Amino acid sequence: MDLRWPDSGSLLDSLLSEAGDPATTGSGGLSGVTPAHLDAALAALQRGDVEYLILEDGARFLQAAGDGDGPYQVQVTNDGETMHDIDDGVDAVTMQRILRAYLRGDHTWRDAPWTPPLGF
Repeated sequence: MDLRWPDSGSLLDSLLSEAGDPATTGSGGLSGVTPAHLDAALAALQRGDVEYLILEDGARFLQAAGDGDGPYQVQVTNDGETMHDIDDGVDAVTMQRILRAYLRGDHTWRDAPWTPPLGF
């Protein structure tokens, strides 16, 4: 799985390198994301160091944007075309739970109130 963030997130680059030495996908991205990488990225997002994070798995991706305690806008697509989101956003704890579950391959992230409802 790949992790992407805005090219302006140079601080995130250093945080992620401290969490391990992943294979970068160029400026603003890395492949082979570990839970430690995601935790560092989530902390940077919550602090406002970056505007958004995207976890990509082929054509499917899940993204979150926001800062502080939220609300966070969270969106997912299974095919790169149909976007599903959570109306009114979610708090930081919920956003983190969703992204961590997605990275683990734990399908509990699908239980969020997605609009339109998930069909995958």
